[in-house]
Amino acid sequence: MLLQKRSQIFYFRWVVPADMRYLIPQTELIKSLRTKCEATALMRSARWLDIVQRIRDIRDKFRMNELTAANYEEVIQLLWDKAKNDPIKFPRSDNPLATVSGRLKYFTAMGHGMSIPRPELTGLDKLTDKIGITNKASELTAHDQYMNAPPDAVISLMANEALRNEGISVPDKEMRKKVSLDYLPIEIHRLQRQLNFLEGREDTLELIKVSSKATSVSSVSTNTPALSQVLDDFLAFKVIGGLTEKIQKEYHRYITDVLDLMGDKPVGEITRRDIRDCILSYADIGKRNLKVYRGLSALEMLEMDIPVGDRVAPKTADGLRKLFQGVFSYLVKEVEVLKDSPARDLDLKLDTSRTYSSCNTAETLLWVKAANDVDKPWQKWMLLLGLYTGARRGELVQLRGEDIKLDSDSGRHYILITDDAGSVKTSAAIRQVPIHQELINAGLLDLAAGVSGRLFPDLDAHQVTGWFTRYRENIGIPSRDDFGNRKVFHSFRHTVITKLRSVGVPVEKVQQVIGHEKTSAGVTDRYTHTFPLKDVLGVIDSLVYE
Repeated sequence: MLLQKRSQIFYFRWVVPADMRYLIPQTELIKSLRTKCEATALMRSARWLDIVQRIRDIRDKFRMNELTAANYEEVIQLLWDKAKNDPIKFPRSDNPLATVSGRLKYFTAMGHGMSIPRPELTGLDKLTDKIGITNKASELTAHDQYMNAPPDAVISLMANEALRNEGISVPDKEMRKKVSLDYLPIEIHRLQRQLNFLEGREDTLELIKVSSKATSVSSVSTNTPALSQVLDDFLAFKVIGGLTEKIQKEYHRYITDVLDLMGDKPVGEITRRDIRDCILSYADIGKRNLKVYRGLSALEMLEMDIPVGDRVAPKTADGLRKLFQGVFSYLVKEVEVLKDSPARDLDLKLDTSRTYSSCNTAETLLWVKAANDVDKPWQKWMLLLGLYTGARRGELVQLRGEDIKLDSDSGRHYILITDDAGSVKTSAAIRQVPIHQELINAGLLDLAAGVSGRLFPDLDAHQVTGWFTRYRENIGIPSRDDFGNRKVFHSFRHTVITKLRSVGVPVEKVQQVIGHEKTSAGVTDRYTHTFPLKDVLGVIDSLVYE
């Protein structure tokens, strides 16, 4: 959740992740909360936070291949319409103190096993329940078997249901005891702190004990809260401690990029390497006070070749390292969700220049296999064309049917990359790329036959970036190599160049096919003209992945 203040009035603002912008036609959701009181703003923002959380949950399900693309897109559109068109009406009873007091009483009652009637389904609950997608809140209300059960039994039923999906069985009594000892005290403690803050009292009350022998949830990483929730709670905790408004704004900027780069995974699943890769990725993005990077997400910038001078300062990137250390220290020491911090003693060389990584042999073969497993045709072709041409992402997205041509001298088909199709990086980027036999076997010529205009008319480069990042995570390829270089779609280009150089292809021919200026022969380069296609067939034919 992001709260922003304009002319003393609070607003709710959520930045749409880059990989979802082909579904959501806006870059952000902004709603006026019509109050100058931060506590009241927190309460009023809950209605949109609920929708945003559902969008995040559904996005995670899609990333884990638990939803088809069609279902994912339908549900996101429904939820976005709800968020955008939800009328701005606030109840007369909008007292944040009363709200928190009520929630505290509710969780305390849960801890004592008292049965509390659940509220009726809201319109949004009915909407998501109808299409079979619910978040934790709607699951608590949507199933008849939960309606009359004590709330701690509801949570244990939900937990057991999730575990059964993984083939694990836990006795209800044991699970309910775990909920009472671990989950409830943490919730009560968090609400008590918030209540103290709203009432203007110091946070001196101890954790309410539901049991005399409370245990820690740190050993159950799969039941840990999502990163977005932890970041929100950590920020609220720091605000209570006196965090200045300036630092709050800095934290908000960091949080947006962290969720973009890392995803909203449970904090118990976050490893030391995840944190390292996230910080290094952040260190490679551009400064947003420069016009060229304004409005771009972190993922979008990672696909760009950003000059070192344009990147965020090492000090700024180190601020993200300190944020991670603070967040995980909070999880270990304050709320005892984790036993150890994966961010402790993290030492990174943030002033070292990094670039894109190439794919090793095992990773390359995974991507070749993935081309046969993906859901959409454009995903298959982006992978194969990237691996067997080395072309840039933007060059591939704008390919047209008429760009697939036949060379009469050699009898070979080739791809003409030209500025007639769209923008190209340099004049050297206008070139002929022989078509690899693997692309012909996969049906590229059939795809292009009879097509007038773009081969992928509804595709843009941002979609490729978002999908590639999700799929890379799903097939277990790390986001960085051992030297901190990032693995993105542009890595295919580095893979092709590395492969060709390793088998001894002359560098000037590699440069021509790849679209680089010829720079290997000094002044002689001025006298070296474009090689005919028949002389560079061997460049592409040298790409053999095995």
